[in-house]
Amino acid sequence: MNFFGEIHLTPSFNITGPKFIKDPSELVKAQDLLRNLARKTTNDNRMWATSEFDWSKSEKRYGLVQCAGDLNISVCRECLEELINRVGKQEGSSNKKTLTISLVTVLIVVVLLTCGVYYSWRRNNRLSQGGLMSRNIPTAFGRDHVLTDDSLNGDLPIIPLIVIQQSTDYFSLSSKLGEGGFGSVYK
Repeated sequence: MNFFGEIHLTPSFNITGPKFIKDPSELVKAQDLLRNLARKTTNDNRMWATSEFDWSKSEKRYGLVQCAGDLNISVCRECLEELINRVGKQEGSSNKKTLTISLVTVLIVVVLLTCGVYYSWRRNNRLSQGGLMSRNIPTAFGRDHVLTDDSLNGDLPIIPLIVIQQSTDYFSLSSKLGEGGFGSVYK
């Protein structure tokens, strides 16, 4: 029902149980029960009714029909009749639609996972074969300082003072760009 009190039965969501009706007379019994309940519901101020019938010698079936309290009787009756007429009818395209949506979703997930694994493999391969993990930085003392994962952890890498001195030409004025909030800024 929308804001203006108009009933819209589509789109609807039908839930079916795991058991199938083998004999068409069983379906007729169920529809008759629902029609009787709809009649009781629209003739009663409570706007709901329940009942039962014998399905077999050992089994009973129960029914409940209810309308929203803000519906008038004629709209309630019309809505219930439309829904009762749908009982036992199979929506042909819903199974195909569900299957299609499921397959597309699974394919997208598989493609994304494959791309993620491939990207991760490429990244690890590139880092171990010439990336930052094996890059040697020459120092003034002739030793190489190897940047490792430990020195690259966190937001900022830990760079040895000797490397900074070398790259700024030992903090020469020709390398100075200006003053910042924490001191001199060098190129």
